[in-house]
Amino acid sequence: MKPTTPDRIRNVALIGHGGSGKTSLAEAMLFDAGAIPRLGSVESGTAALDWEPDEQRRHQSINLGIGTFETDGARITIVDTPGYADFQADVVQALAAVDAAIVVIDASAGVEVGTEAVWRLADERRLPRMVFINKMDRENANYDAALDQLKAAFGPKIAPVYLPIGSAETFRGYIDVVEQHASIYDNGEAKEVPIPDEMRTAEESRRTALIEAAAEASDELMLKYLEGEEISDQEIETALHAGTRDGSVVPVFVGSAQRNIGVRELIRMIGRHVPSPAEVGQRTTTDDKAIEPDPAGPFVAQVFKVTADPFVGRLSYFRVVSGSLKAQGHLHNANRREDERFGNILGLQGKEQVNLPQAGP
Repeated sequence: MKPTTPDRIRNVALIGHGGSGKTSLAEAMLFDAGAIPRLGSVESGTAALDWEPDEQRRHQSINLGIGTFETDGARITIVDTPGYADFQADVVQALAAVDAAIVVIDASAGVEVGTEAVWRLADERRLPRMVFINKMDRENANYDAALDQLKAAFGPKIAPVYLPIGSAETFRGYIDVVEQHASIYDNGEAKEVPIPDEMRTAEESRRTALIEAAAEASDELMLKYLEGEEISDQEIETALHAGTRDGSVVPVFVGSAQRNIGVRELIRMIGRHVPSPAEVGQRTTTDDKAIEPDPAGPFVAQVFKVTADPFVGRLSYFRVVSGSLKAQGHLHNANRREDERFGNILGLQGKEQVNLPQAGP
């Protein structure tokens, strides 16, 4: 991986109830960005981030998995997490390492026990969130019911940005209520089309709801809305970004990870609206020191997971907050209050390990 700057980095966790399709979404994101050569699947045991034998045998995530890709000038790292309560420790670890979370919902199940559990964990860390209503191609998929459940559980900050066109076997695309156009998928490619006449009323209603939610993040936009003035797409986008960053707005997107519909759009929205480390700004250490995400600053990192690898030994997963670290050196362990020697620095893409000469924020 080439060096980059904090303003170009996006770190997100995929969280949600077990079986909502988080790993399938991660797989589609990595594939669409060209980070993996083929689109694997959880069911066939070929997903890049479910690589341990137990995960492949059980067709579910047991440990967190990490993947990184670059798109439109941004480097996006996704941390895929297990959905079942037995493995919730990995969700806690993942949320300690990221700046935002994508909450994945099964369109046929809506808000489940696991959804509320991971939402509370994200609340504890005050993380910005987006929602991806997945499996719109599944039998009994019900977008309206899922959206109503989200609003009932988490309040009016739930803001639909995309509306599905069709559901179950008829699901074929989405309507962007900000830019007010529709996209239909054909053979894996999206084609922009006019909004279907029968969906114009729904689109207008959802756009109004989005403006109301976005206006909560902007006094200027709220004033224009209350006075009945025309609000531009750019004004909505600006308020949406500000609201996502401070948690007053939770944008909702739709798609099908398995059919790779709506995934590229989600990637684009992560790059556009998830805050970078530069935007997040200071992080506080355990001894209450404020650390800026400065590559030229003193080295500070947080270890969020430790595992034992049968081939390379102990692996410490860490996020660099400030400064940079070169391989084969020494660092100070703040918890143990002593210096420690470390070996290679590895970048992870599922089970693939790439030696890195150094790591930065």
